Amino acid sequence: MSKVDKIEVARNILYNAAKMNMNKENILKISQKIDRYKVEHFNKGGYLAKMPWGKGKISRFVTSILLMTGFIFSLLLYLLEGSNSSMWKIYLIFQFITTTVYLVFLQKLQRQVYLDALTGLNNRRYFYERLSRLKTKNSFSLLLIDIDDFKRINDTYGHAAGDLVLQQVAKTLQSVTRKNDLIARWGGDEFVIVLLEVNEQEAFKVACRLKNLVENSKILIGDSFDKVTISIGIASIKKGTSFNVEYFMKVADEALYKAKGKKNFITIGG
Repeated sequence: MSKVDKIEVARNILYNAAKMNMNKENILKISQKIDRYKVEHFNKGGYLAKMPWGKGKISRFVTSILLMTGFIFSLLLYLLEGSNSSMWKIYLIFQFITTTVYLVFLQKLQRQVYLDALTGLNNRRYFYERLSRLKTKNSFSLLLIDIDDFKRINDTYGHAAGDLVLQQVAKTLQSVTRKNDLIARWGGDEFVIVLLEVNEQEAFKVACRLKNLVENSKILIGDSFDKVTISIGIASIKKGTSFNVEYFMKVADEALYKAKGKKNFITIGG
């Protein structure tokens, strides 16, 4: 990153550029404060949101303008209406940022939306979106995984220990998945894996390997190592078969339910 870029990134810290009182009818004069970047920019590309603010209300305009110099010019305009509706207080906030940094920021923000903060895996929302886009030109299988007696771990050792178990199990699951497979934390103590181009028999072999790895990797909980086991439900789609996400998940969920009844078990659905 060049010195100029670093200076511009430093200026990314928002600051109040102007504070003034003016009549409601004269708001458009604010264009004089931003030179040739007229109010039309945020009238066209921004949005207005209103919410209660004391006796009056606050209105917020937001816009971003891509300049020919390769910088993003962002403007936030806050209009705070006082008890006298003809009088508004104006707060202008300017922001300059390079397009490269801006795109990196958007990527990080999108990643956070789809990330499970505790385990570092994809979350349920990301999984559903990806699963919905899968095509059935090739076969694939889904493993729905549940940690056995997880409530006992939380109740006995505390939630910090439970979090540690979730993190360790997540790492174990990641160790046996390929780059093109889809893995996510489904929620609570459940995980889900989609194995692409893997049929039912191959999925069962992977599930057995997972079960043995988790069972043999004793986890330090509190002052002692504890044995953790998992139950797995399997659902598979054959090549060229019609695919319905809800039905597919239902098959896997029913298979997991049967497996959990026996604990440390694997059940194939369908």
